Amino acid sequence: MPEQVLKSHAPIGAMPTEWTESEAGRYEALRRVSRAISSYREPTALFRALADELQDAVRFDYLGLILYDELLNKIEIPVLHIVNGPGVAIPADLRPEDTITWWVYHNQKAAVIPSASEETRFPRMMEIYKRCGVQSAVVLPLTTAIRRLGGITLGSEQADAYSEEEVRYLELVADHVALAVDGVLRGEEQRRSEESLRKQKAHFEKLFALAPEAIVLRDIENRVLRVNEEFTKLFGYRVDEALGQNISSLIVPMIERKNVRNCGKH
Repeated sequence: MPEQVLKSHAPIGAMPTEWTESEAGRYEALRRVSRAISSYREPTALFRALADELQDAVRFDYLGLILYDELLNKIEIPVLHIVNGPGVAIPADLRPEDTITWWVYHNQKAAVIPSASEETRFPRMMEIYKRCGVQSAVVLPLTTAIRRLGGITLGSEQADAYSEEEVRYLELVADHVALAVDGVLRGEEQRRSEESLRKQKAHFEKLFALAPEAIVLRDIENRVLRVNEEFTKLFGYRVDEALGQNISSLIVPMIERKNVRNCGKH
């Protein structure tokens, strides 16, 4: 876990002046959220857009994306958007099991913290909340139909900031965010896979070209697809002469080569 998370600050004093109070207004904000975040392919930009739209519907001072890798048992915080308050330093010795995201990931339901001073389930996280001035928070699971990703967290400097109605609304927001984040992660995974494949191919090409033994690649009909430099030296064919030929016609059996050498002596 990083010692210092990546922060994306809103302009100083950018507290929302009003919130959309009606149910229709909130769901219009949800529609804008979905539209705004669907076009982004990078977590920081995605969450900046999310924060801009969400401030019209829900009160928060901190908005964070937390990813959890169950296989590695590793927590990652790609972005933390701060509206008010100081930066957040994550202790290097904080275990994933100590985080609210770990609990949310495994239980697949929101964790609501009405009062950080009275919360007893997550003592290490409450220490961090205290240093940041967070009085209440909600952490919601980020999950698609395919996989679990982690959580989205909202924190407020006011106690009891998230009612049951707001949590239900935020669960819908989290569903949209999960799809957008999953798209971002899949894009990154594909780029890493393509880069790994490119490196593997380059490594193979180097091994193929510099191998001290003759190497030939052939298809199922024994036609030559590729040969390396050592093959051309050993059998006396240029690369263009060998390509497409049946390998049996290029490689003279050892006994015939001996016969050819013996005939040359007479």
